[in-house]
Amino acid sequence: MTFDYYLNSSLQTETERTLGGAMVAGHALQYDPNGNQTQDVSTTQNADDHGAHLSRTSTSTYTPCDQTASVRNSDGTGAQNYAYDDNSDITSQTVGGTTTNNTYARNRLLYSTTPSGTIKYNYARSGGWTR
Repeated sequence: MTFDYYLNSSLQTETERTLGGAMVAGHALQYDPNGNQTQDVSTTQNADDHGAHLSRTSTSTYTPCDQTASVRNSDGTGAQNYAYDDNSDITSQTVGGTTTNNTYARNRLLYSTTPSGTIKYNYARSGGWTR
């Protein structure tokens, strides 16, 4: 594995090669001024044809509070969206087309609702959640 860094010590590239020098996988990363990763260009050796590589670019956006707002992949898979409340709790997340809505009280997760149903969280007096 080899690693290259930007002047601010953020990871710029990561490359994995075979002993013979052929690239197995690599990442080239970019960041916004706040240090949030905004782009990951990944290259992976094709399992069926070792002379070919598969490439995908993942692009992320952030809220003004540096929370992940969205992630998009150039191949169209695994899209993600997030929404937050004023306490930075994730109130809604959509990953790969499935949305989960979360309900909180006093910063404690009470319910998570998906198309499959709702999970209720219970808390002990000590503050930890119980099943």
